[in-house]
Amino acid sequence: MMQHVARGDQWLVPGTPVEVRTRYDGRWTAGFHIDTLRDGGYVLRRTSDHTLLPVVFGADDLRPRART
Repeated sequence: MMQHVARGDQWLVPGTPVEVRTRYDGRWTAGFHIDTLRDGGYVLRRTSDHTLLPVVFGADDLRPRART
């Protein structure tokens, strides 16, 4: 069964490409996708090297990747 969480009218499910709000300056950075849901948040994987990030992110710090 696939886990998913609604964020507004968007669904953030494992595999969804996302942008992350940086904690340093609040800008959005692409290059990640949702790996799993854990502890009420999201575990992300970096697209470039497939590394899992060591932090669980909240929905407010993520948005679906902008289409270009």
